[in-house]
Amino acid sequence: PLAIELAAARSKVLSPRALLDRLQSRLGLLTGGALDLPERQQTLRGTIDWSHDLLNETERKLFRRLSVFAGGCTLEAAEAVCNTTHDLGIDLFEGLSSLVDKNLIQHVDRAEAEPRFAMLETIRENALERLADSGEQSAGRRAHAAYCLVLAEEGNPELSPEDRARWLAHCDVEIDNFRFALDWLFQTLDLDWGFRLCVALFRFWDTREHLSEGRTRLETVLRLAGAGWSKERARVSFFLGALASAQGDYPAGQRFLQQSLSLYEELGDEPGI
Repeated sequence: PLAIELAAARSKVLSPRALLDRLQSRLGLLTGGALDLPERQQTLRGTIDWSHDLLNETERKLFRRLSVFAGGCTLEAAEAVCNTTHDLGIDLFEGLSSLVDKNLIQHVDRAEAEPRFAMLETIRENALERLADSGEQSAGRRAHAAYCLVLAEEGNPELSPEDRARWLAHCDVEIDNFRFALDWLFQTLDLDWGFRLCVALFRFWDTREHLSEGRTRLETVLRLAGAGWSKERARVSFFLGALASAQGDYPAGQRFLQQSLSLYEELGDEPGI
């Protein structure tokens, strides 16, 4: 209700489209609540800050580290990413339960699947700011990318139809986490993991027909690689040829496949050729 009220107040000077565009940075826009309300309710940031200040130091650490998850996480994921150096000082389940009780994260039940824990995006934006200020951002984002890479590469071997379907369903749920991980890897020019994650996700993008997204990601990693990473570029170019052809863009498909062939010929890679 507070978020709706604060956003509605801006409708006097902003069109719905302009308001939506500015909501991409929610915390800067949603300010100026009624002055007769308690101070903590006068701005959305103040409301979140007030809730955060009620946490103990261990809960604050978990809160900011959870922000690396886009679209939520399982208990297993939180254990793998938020306590990599065993410095959290709290049982993960107890910590998550405490944050649920304080309405800073939500417990999401999913039928026939492990429950997930998620943040509202406005709260997550606040937590990401705190993660950056803490000096833990690089370690947290890399731990998150590592977890995503493990999940994606589980689908690389030949799997039974049942296991393949299970992996694809898992990828469906984690797609926002994959996107967030790739954003970080490209931003930091971590092309080793960037290539690996793109290659690992190709079958998901292809099977689930995320063709434009897959093509954009693969073209991005090719551009960032420049003239290096010949073997990786050859494989990615082959995948791009497949995705472009699946979209009916046959000239681009032929161009990417020719590029792949040329690179494999330069490498003397007979299986690739």
